[in-house]
Amino acid sequence: MKQKMVKLLPVAAAMALMGASAAHAEGFSYGGYFRAGAGLGAQKGQNRTCYQAVGSDWKYRLGNECDYYGEFMLAYGAGKKDETQYNIYWMPNFYSGGVSDASSLGGNATPVHTEQLYGEVVHPDFAPNTTWWAGSRFYGRQNGNMNDTFYVNMSGTGGGVDIDVGGPVVGLALFRNDDTATKPGTRFNVDVNNLPAGFRLTLAVTKGDFNGGQNGTAVSLQNHQSVFGGDNFAWVQFAQGSAGLNEGFGGLTSGSDVKGFRLADNLTAQFNPTLGGEFTLAYQENKCSTTGNCANANAAVAAAYNGALKHTSVAGRLAVGFPGVKNFKVDGELAWDSVKWPGGNIGTASMTKFTIAPTITGGPGYNDRPEIRFYVTTAHWNSGNNAAATLIQGTNGYSDLGGKTNGTSYGVQIETWF
Repeated sequence: MKQKMVKLLPVAAAMALMGASAAHAEGFSYGGYFRAGAGLGAQKGQNRTCYQAVGSDWKYRLGNECDYYGEFMLAYGAGKKDETQYNIYWMPNFYSGGVSDASSLGGNATPVHTEQLYGEVVHPDFAPNTTWWAGSRFYGRQNGNMNDTFYVNMSGTGGGVDIDVGGPVVGLALFRNDDTATKPGTRFNVDVNNLPAGFRLTLAVTKGDFNGGQNGTAVSLQNHQSVFGGDNFAWVQFAQGSAGLNEGFGGLTSGSDVKGFRLADNLTAQFNPTLGGEFTLAYQENKCSTTGNCANANAAVAAAYNGALKHTSVAGRLAVGFPGVKNFKVDGELAWDSVKWPGGNIGTASMTKFTIAPTITGGPGYNDRPEIRFYVTTAHWNSGNNAAATLIQGTNGYSDLGGKTNGTSYGVQIETWF
């Protein structure tokens, strides 16, 4: 009988395990991620606010997360190196929109449920250059950590094959959406990775399989370079119809008038042992007509304009350690977002957000975890952001703060991966 083993994965392997195959050795392995914490707002009688420009698809995370989340991957692998391998994966997770309702992981928190459940056969004897998989999984994801945005995210339920063609790896996958709340849809993805000079090409073709369902296409060109002791990822992306900019499903009733375009760059760097950081620059357009459904937006957004919503975003985060000190550093983050609304009475919604966070840490590097952060976050926004919040979100100004154009939050949070 083969011996089973349990091991703690290094950070890189744990993160890979959560999004792709990693347990290619015999026995059990595991990895995970969670964040949790409490905070308060400076305004009496108000819960803390997490700051995000209205119309933006993301917010910047440091000292700016009002939720409680965890995911844990369990994996079992059978088969030795250079032989056919068989792997199965299960990831339960939990989420709560606020910390108070997650007491003892009970209360009103979302129940623990399955995020991933799939299996794979690696290097079968009839096609040793392939990996076959089926189930529900994170697939082909690539993100920016500081805004928790997956610029490429083809996750879903389906099956596929990855083919090593002598350097480049071609992934072919078919996904199905059978959610009765959103109506059925089908998606086919092509992922060509490990191309020369760090390039990656992904394609998506989508179809809403019901009366009124629409077709869609999307393409993304990604480039990866190792620089400044870290990694730089850049994207050029386009989507139309029912396909999303991230190569996943968009709105299955979105017609050809719905278009998305994005240019983005994300750099994670470790300049020296005690100074690291992450930097994001992005420009995105979401375009639709008043008669169509805007991708990633509700009906009120569609009624607010006939043209392109244009979002520009610039941000940077630094982790500053101290010589001879391993377990303390100071994290700081500065971000600016501007969302130009083409019609109505909104104009441009802009927001600047700043966080300072003395941090107890597992190490002085930018990616060292765990981190226990004691943070102060402040944000300033304009009257256009208040107007957009009132129209789109139905609040009295931004975050129901009336005519206020600034806010401050305080708190403590742990974040870790393992």
